[in-house]
This record gives sequence, C-alpha cells and structure tokens, in this order.
Amino acid sequence: MLTMRLVAILFSLTMTTILAHPDVLNKTVSSVPSSQNVEYGCIFENLFNKERHPDSFPSNNLVIHWTKPLITSHDISYSMWKEGELASPAVEKVIESGGNADIIKELQDRGESYDASYDKYLYAQNQLINFGRIEMNNFKRYISAISKLAPSPDWFSGFHDFDCVNPGSDTWYEEFVLAVYPYDAGTEEGDDYDPVNNPTNPPQPITQFTVDNIPQTTKVFLNKEGTGILPVATYTCTLSNDDGGMGVTQSPIFASLTRAPTGPLQTSSVQDNVQTENKTGLIAGIIVGVVTVIFVAGVLFYLFVYRKRNKNNHGTSTKKKQKRKNETLRKTEKESMDDDGMV
Repeated sequence: MLTMRLVAILFSLTMTTILAHPDVLNKTVSSVPSSQNVEYGCIFENLFNKERHPDSFPSNNLVIHWTKPLITSHDISYSMWKEGELASPAVEKVIESGGNADIIKELQDRGESYDASYDKYLYAQNQLINFGRIEMNNFKRYISAISKLAPSPDWFSGFHDFDCVNPGSDTWYEEFVLAVYPYDAGTEEGDDYDPVNNPTNPPQPITQFTVDNIPQTTKVFLNKEGTGILPVATYTCTLSNDDGGMGVTQSPIFASLTRAPTGPLQTSSVQDNVQTENKTGLIAGIIVGVVTVIFVAGVLFYLFVYRKRNKNNHGTSTKKKQKRKNETLRKTEKESMDDDGMV
C-alpha cells in the first residue's frame, strides 16, 4: 500500500512538472483519508461566449454548443488524452463529430465511474451542467474530462489526470475548481469555426491554444484586448456529503464573470434529462399499450362475436327466404290447380 502511495505521489508531481494542467483556482483539503472511498459531485460551467472571445465568433448563436461533456474517475494506468500526444481514435471521434460512445465503451470495459451529459447550447439561460456522482477510491483517484466545442474543426477542452488526493496530507480535497482552455486535437485542418475540413496528414499532437499559436487570420479564442486567451469553461468538484447531498453550487468565484447571451432555458442536469425521458417513455408506453389492447380486443370481437353473429343471421335470413319462397310456390301451385278445376 505504501509503495502504491509513493507511486501516486511521484506520478502527481511528474504530471505537474511536464504537463500543462488547467488553472487551479481553488483547492480545499478535507480530513477524509485517501484510504476511504468517496464520491464527488461536479459542475461544468460554460464561459465561452462572444464577449470573452469576440474574434471570428460564429454569428449564429443557436448552433454553438458543447457536445456531450464527459467526466470520469480512473487509475494511474489510464489516460484519456494528453498535450503533446496524438489523439486516440476514441478522442478523435469526440473532437470531430462529438460522439463519445467509444470513450464510454473504454470506461465501461475498465469498470470506471463516469457520467456524460447532453449537448449544452450557449443560448441556454442556464450555463451549468450538474454531473452525476463520480465514485473514487485510493487507486482510482484521478479525474479527466473532455468535450468538443462545436461547431469547429477539431477543437475541444477539458482536463486530464487531476489527482483528487492532496499529497501532503494524503486526504481527499474537499473541493477543487479548475479553469480549462481550448485545445487543437491535431486531426483536422481549419482556422475558423467551420466544421467541414480536410484531415491533417499526418496527424499532429494535441496542443493548447496560446497567443503564439492561434490562427493569425482569424485569431480565434483571443480576448477582446488581444492580449491573451481566457478559459472557456470551469469544473467545480465537491466531496459529497454523508447525507447524500453533493454540497455543490455555482462557484462564487465566477459570479461576476460575463455569461453567454440568455435564451430558452435548457435542462443542465443529466438526472433531470433522464427523469424527463423516463416520464415521457412511461406515458408513451401506456398509450401504446392501451391502443394495442383496444386493437386486439376489436380483432377478437370481430372474429368470435360479430362475424359469427353475421353468419348466424345470414343463415337464418336464408332459411326465412327459402320458407317464403316455398310458401309462394305452394300458393302458386294451388291457385293453378284451382284454375284448372274451374276450366
């Protein structure tokens, strides 16, 4: 156990040294030891909008969105993505088409705890996404996240391999707030927000956008002063309470930050979306069930009641007609005989 802890600490220090982590805006240490299994509740908050990133910003605000943001815990052996490395096929699918099925399959195969949200459009009044709880233990103590900025060629944001254990106290963080920046995945050409482009051949390593490497023709992501690139989102993760509450609310650090234009309210919680879908599915299922029962009952009534009744009625009617016909025939014959007698 001690060896594993030393490995984790060395890994955390190495990652801090060689990798460009997101800005850590806040870290609060708890008294909960890393040997105890815990859960985190995390909130994604969009900061990407025209006021903060004005250059070449898409004019149609209705189409700008984050595609299915995903967050997961994992151990030291798994890496979703890293700066300076090529994007995996699963990551390439996320950053080019927004599909996260392959990454989810990876996580499911590994038994990881994860949650994925629905697309978050910038015109939504609520710019938050509340993820479901993420389970953690002393081995699966790292968190990674990813989401594509759409429309775009292959631009995305997120963070990776964040160690939720404070190496000094060997306890879980009570809360941490990360500000994340835009990245170029190196898989597709393009200098603006047009999603249709030629593939990059050969693929290039994942790179964080900076003032020095942004496309000079469009200057995407540059702030209005032209001096730097602002974060495009934040993640606030809080240790879940014992009573079941996440204890996570919108971080006051960002209360004064510029928000995206307001518009129709969209559901920001995965749980809310799932509950809504479940209710809709239940209602639809009841309607389909009632219609099916009525249809089957109608068919059975036709086959065994209505059709038989018509058949019986038809037979009775035929017998009555034949009887009347016979009576008419006998009457005719009698009248004929009477006429013969008269003659």
